[in-house]
Amino acid sequence: MINRRLLSLAGHVWWPIAGCALMSYIVTGTWIAQAVLVAHGMNALVDNDRSRLLLCLGAAAGVVLLRAGFMIARQALTVALGMRARRHLRGMLVKKVADLGPAFMSGQRAGVVRSTLIEGVDGLDPYYSGYLPQLLVTATVPPVLLIWMANLSPWSALAVAVCIIIAFVVPQRFDSKLLDAGRQRWAAYADLSADYLESMQQMETLRSLGATQRRQLALDGRTWGLYRSTMSSLKISLVSTGFIALGTQAGVALAAVLAVERFGADPGMASTLFLVLMLAAECFRPVQELAKAWHAGYLGITAADGLDAILRPVPPVPDEGHKEMRWTDVAPPTIAVTSVSYIYPGADSPAVQLDDLIVHSGEAVALVGPSGCGKTTIQRLITRTLDPTTGTVTFDGTDLRDIPLARVRETVGVVSQDCFLFSGTVARNIALGTPEGEDIDEVRVRRAAKDAGLPLDLLDVELSDNGSRLSGGQRQRVAVARALYRGTPVLIFDEATSHLDESTARHISHTIAGLRGSHTIVVVTHGTAELAAVDRVIDLAALNTASLNAAVTEV
Repeated sequence: MINRRLLSLAGHVWWPIAGCALMSYIVTGTWIAQAVLVAHGMNALVDNDRSRLLLCLGAAAGVVLLRAGFMIARQALTVALGMRARRHLRGMLVKKVADLGPAFMSGQRAGVVRSTLIEGVDGLDPYYSGYLPQLLVTATVPPVLLIWMANLSPWSALAVAVCIIIAFVVPQRFDSKLLDAGRQRWAAYADLSADYLESMQQMETLRSLGATQRRQLALDGRTWGLYRSTMSSLKISLVSTGFIALGTQAGVALAAVLAVERFGADPGMASTLFLVLMLAAECFRPVQELAKAWHAGYLGITAADGLDAILRPVPPVPDEGHKEMRWTDVAPPTIAVTSVSYIYPGADSPAVQLDDLIVHSGEAVALVGPSGCGKTTIQRLITRTLDPTTGTVTFDGTDLRDIPLARVRETVGVVSQDCFLFSGTVARNIALGTPEGEDIDEVRVRRAAKDAGLPLDLLDVELSDNGSRLSGGQRQRVAVARALYRGTPVLIFDEATSHLDESTARHISHTIAGLRGSHTIVVVTHGTAELAAVDRVIDLAALNTASLNAAVTEV
């Protein structure tokens, strides 16, 4: 079964696939050589030629040993190909998810994406390392053997060819049904995986509401539904396998009957008879191996829809910039939002429309206003998770669209009201932005934690996923410390003190005030705690198409 999406992805690992196919050709060649030697050995046995019999048996034993070595080499190459394919595909998918940005993940279930990235990619291993190489072998070896057989026994070759076609074509009808059922099963599996993940993450909430038993019963029902779907797919698979086995046995039997009818009466043709029988069996070996490879790679094929759901969407912002701009805490950039409007897909009117908004180098500015006035949209434009419909957003006069996305991400740090924490120590969570291959700078971690007001004795505390052991204030201070550790010259605080107690909010505001001058700071807020820490307050509600001067209050 050829999947165009998976086949297009195979281009990135084509040479290991070709290597596996070459090894499969060699292994298949040893089977054919063994078949020929066994046929000659059987003829020698009939002729009572002991020396020739021993020679054939010895040569066959040598071929068996040689095949064992090639099979070990093929397995090693298969494992290497699988690792390479998984690493490449998983890296490509993770990068695509990052390129699609928060807007994509906000419409996805984390458990579904996790299943695609882990089980789905793992399932593609046998598809690339087993199915595609074996497909090449099956498409070329049986026709060559059939031509050989046709020169010996045309009717036997015809019978084998018909049975091979039956073994190929008839199961295709079942394979299509199996693939449809498999896609439905994969969707059910991914949804169930997401249900379990969300249930584990929200276990405390379920307990507090007394809903654990009800949730357990719901998961039990979904699990049994997945089990029934799996068993249904297995039944279809067994029928498909049965037709392949039937075609194989029928083909060999018919070839034997027709060969015996033609050569059985002539003792001198015994070698030809035996050779036809052995070649008939070898014609079906690639077909049987292909069926095994198909079932081994079945999970990956059914997960293709999940991969397509990630690979098909177009990132909201193209990464076409080429200007390698760099800023430091000595000279952070000036941010200018000029004649900007942005219309969300499907909306009739702009979510934001500004004539001019400037945040000078080293300045701290607060953006305030009621919900819906465009604060979040401005933040997304500055971080370049969105591009303006009209107008420009610039750093020191350079349009963000002309700067590589990676450089923009290195320049801007965001502290939001929702801090994502992962399993590991608090120190590792703070150093999450450490470039791959670099060691964590413990001194910088401690300095960032201290500046964020985080007790240093918390740095070695092990956290579970989502950091449930930390209080809201501690989580927010970890978020601030993470931004400080990265050392980005531009910092955006998006409702960073919401839902925090007065003391914690006051400390974070004090931290913001201490960062002025070395960072260009934008504070998005509904509250008043951070206002004393900034240089200017801008009311976005009054900025829709009005003059900037009417909306700015000097602090």
